Amino acid sequence: MDVYKTVKDFAGDEEEYSLDENNPFNSSLRIDSELFKDEENVVYTVISVKRLCPSGRRRGENWDIIENGKAALRLKGERFTNKEKEFLRTPPGVRFVIDGYKNGWRSINKFKQHIKDNDDYIKGNKARS
Repeated sequence: MDVYKTVKDFAGDEEEYSLDENNPFNSSLRIDSELFKDEENVVYTVISVKRLCPSGRRRGENWDIIENGKAALRLKGERFTNKEKEFLRTPPGVRFVIDGYKNGWRSINKFKQHIKDNDDYIKGNKARS
């Protein structure tokens, strides 16, 4: 028994689909990889942030910056104030850490210097005041 059915078996009254080179609306990709060009294949670095909170302690929470699956930098939570840690737990805080790493900040002091200038951090503190 032939497992593969022809288009005519399923189409019924409809026209059989055919590849028409002259009609751009009725054509499929000529080659499977037409939309992907191997020679332009660029590998981008993937940067992510993982919040680590060992044994549920807030004081010991850390943020690992992971680049291409490898831990590149660890920000120790002990070095940040409670308000700074609260900001770093939010999505704008994670974005701040990723942008800072992309800008070349490789120390906690750099992050602490720039965190006070961040608009989301300032807005969060004004909302609590």
